[in-house]
Formats: sequence, C-alpha cells, structure tokens
Amino acid sequence: MKGPQLLVVLLVLAAIAGAFLVLRKGRDRPPDPPSGAPEAAVHRFVLEQLGREPGPMPSLTRVPPERLVELTTKTLAGHFGEDGLALRARAYALLHLLPESQDLATQWGTARASADRGCARESPTIALADDFDLFNPTEQGRLARLLTHSLLGPAAGNSDDAYLADWALRGGIAAEIEARFLAQRGGALPLPSNAEMEHEALLLSLPVYTHNLAQLPLMEGRDAVRRRLAAGEDFPEMLAAPPAHTLALLAPAAVLEPTPALPALPGLLLGESLGAYAAALLGERLGDHLDGEALGPAWRADRYGIFQSDGGEHLLWISIWSGEEAAIRMAALLQGQVTPDDPAGRHQRVRRDGTTVTFANCADEFTLDELLPASLDSSAKAP
Repeated sequence: MKGPQLLVVLLVLAAIAGAFLVLRKGRDRPPDPPSGAPEAAVHRFVLEQLGREPGPMPSLTRVPPERLVELTTKTLAGHFGEDGLALRARAYALLHLLPESQDLATQWGTARASADRGCARESPTIALADDFDLFNPTEQGRLARLLTHSLLGPAAGNSDDAYLADWALRGGIAAEIEARFLAQRGGALPLPSNAEMEHEALLLSLPVYTHNLAQLPLMEGRDAVRRRLAAGEDFPEMLAAPPAHTLALLAPAAVLEPTPALPALPGLLLGESLGAYAAALLGERLGDHLDGEALGPAWRADRYGIFQSDGGEHLLWISIWSGEEAAIRMAALLQGQVTPDDPAGRHQRVRRDGTTVTFANCADEFTLDELLPASLDSSAKAP
C-alpha cells in the first residue's frame, strides 16, 4: 500500500547517489569484508541474530536470471499448487483486484527474485544471481536476508491470508537482520546499483496488487517485527507465535468476525479469503491509496468462491466490515464496476446489509439471479 511512495524514493536515491559520488573521491572498491570468507561471516552473524547454534553453511550456486525466476516461482507452486496462482488470478480478476489475464505466479516470482537476487529453497542450497558479488556490502546484506529465509524455512498457513501473514513476518525478520548487518558494517548508504534500479522499475510496472504484494515483507512485515521488538519480543518468540492473518499487521488490536459461510456452489473451483491486506489493495485499486488505508484495518472477515458451470466461471464474495461506513464505501467501489451493458458480457450485482457486503460476478444472468435475486439487489440505488 506504500507503492505511491516509490517514485519519491527513486528521486531521493538518485540525489543521494550524486552526493555519495562526491564523498567517495574516486574510491571504487567497497570497505574490506570481514575476516575470512565473506559468506561465512554473514552466516555467523545471521545465526547469532536468530539465537541459533553454529551449523553448516548452505551451499551457494549461481544461476542465470531466468533460472532464478523459475526457482522462485517453483517455491510458490510448492504452497499454492501447480496452477493455484493461475486460479487465484482468475478469481481476483472477477473481483476486480487484478486486471484480466495476469500471470500472477510469474509476476510474483519475478518480483521476489529481483528483490532478493537469490532464492533460498527448502534444500540446503541457495541460488544466487550469476553476477552476485559476495564482496559487495549491499550484496552481503542480501545474503543475510537469504540465509535467514533458508534457516527459517518456508512460510505456512491454512489459508492464503495466513500464509501472507507468516511470509510477511519471516520476511520482516530477514529484512531486520539485513539492516542490522549493514549497520554493523558502518551503515554507509551505497550507490543504488543497476539491479536495484531495475527492481524499482519492475515494481512500478506491476498491477497494484502484485506491486504491493512484493513489498509486503519489507514494509508491513518489518513494521510488525519492529513493533514486537519494541514490546520486548525476540525473533524466536515471534516465530513461535506468528500472526494468523494480515489484519494483525494492519490493526494489531482488531478482533476478527466469524468467517461468512458461502452457499452451496456446484462446480466450486476454489473457496478462499482475501484477508485484510488484499482487501486494502482492492480498495486502493478501485479507489485510491486513502481507500486502501481505510478499508484494510476495517476488514473483519470474508470468503469468496469461484465456480464453474456450463455458462462459464462465476464468483461470489461476502465480506464483513468493522462498521457501516467501511461497508458503504466498499459497496460503492464495487458498484462502480457494474455497468448495464458489460463489454465482457458479465453480469454483476452488489448488495449491502449493515456491515456485510455481497458481490457477485457471473457469466450469465440466471446464475446471478440465483446468487443475488434482483429483488434484494442494492445496485440500482446508493449503497
């Protein structure tokens, strides 16, 4: 949700880069690395930060960029299934969270590979970009992040939202350890590299959802880690009690509502929840970043189902909000997507009942009327 700040960040980085060139006075080589092999020193630092006993260093291998994206995408498939993200992309398009025909797996995998310049797989091998410079302090910081991910293992969760919350926590811990490593190296801000500038350009090219998703661990994840550190927790304690949902990242004191039950949906392909973070990004995409900032913390529960019939694919989404103001706003944003003569031939309807908003996007009018009868429809009047 902090994506709009990226352009400002790029301008600031450029200004700092110019100043840093003057200060360097021609010094091209970074400060000397720690004694011994740089990767071994980084590994020791990460183990100390996590409170772990000394252990074997994962093996490092170098791969070309396309292979790095492939490996990263495979780690996502390991959790979501081979076609799991493709199915979610179709559901998100029907919900207007993503544009049509998006390759969510490749976008997410490319963004992660571009940010980390490596992939910490479940095996004791870390794949690095083929031009990864182990003697560069910034790259050593990235290695600290990758080693942290390798030691912590993959994120888990019994729902998409729980997975994102756990991934954000682990990524936040990795980002905090990376920052500590760079600070103990002197804290000097290095010049933005070509790889970093290319990563920022990549983020700017992505849809709102994937753009922000790629930054979740470094933004909301690290913010949550810092809050818990300030409250006296250490990393092992955080990992023993990970957040169960992304609402804990956006509004830690908020209390969930029971998950709404979907009606029987013959031909159900997937039943899932967006969660607070994705709901915030839906608000941002349909409205603006202020809508996202308001709606994310106001989310309390949701459930969507994408299902198939002879007529095509259909989606039903039921969401619950903390108050009527948030429900009215989300209903209005969704209503803005409903047109009498939909160019794609879709049939959509929105209904609000107090703090509950129901949205249906169907391939045919018959299915729409079964899900949300027209007599109960609020789409003809203000939400």
